[in-house]
Amino acid sequence: MASIPQTYKAVQCPKPGSPWEVVTCSIRDPGPNEILIRVHASGICNSDHFVKNGSWPGLQYPRVPGHEVVGRIAGIGSDIKAKDGDSGRFKLNGLAGIGWNGGFCNRRDNCRQGEFWTCKHAAYTGFSHDGGYAEYVYEGVMKNTARFRNVVVFL
Repeated sequence: MASIPQTYKAVQCPKPGSPWEVVTCSIRDPGPNEILIRVHASGICNSDHFVKNGSWPGLQYPRVPGHEVVGRIAGIGSDIKAKDGDSGRFKLNGLAGIGWNGGFCNRRDNCRQGEFWTCKHAAYTGFSHDGGYAEYVYEGVMKNTARFRNVVVFL
């Protein structure tokens, strides 16, 4: 696998109503429970216009949209390495995908029952944190104990 560069390009919206701009971002090590993904493709979704026009409540700028992402794992966080080791489910250059739902609290009944969109602490890829309109993207990982019927809503 090719080495990871020190910087990467991303398309971001600097503020509501502004034109898209290509920016250079610095690569950092993934957080303890994150993976770094080298983006191969990111879908364009109608909801991305909410980033552009600023109509999504609480959106922080600048923001890189894109929540339909597929790529290869380029970096693995320290906690994931410690738990999974070399035989774990996350391997360098392994296939990875990112969907709309970027996280939830899993503490309240609605979250535990799979109603993630109602979580007050929900995170959304490309809205709460930067998404896949970039050469690289960071994403938190899902617990290995997740149920398939609950995971499908992430995609």
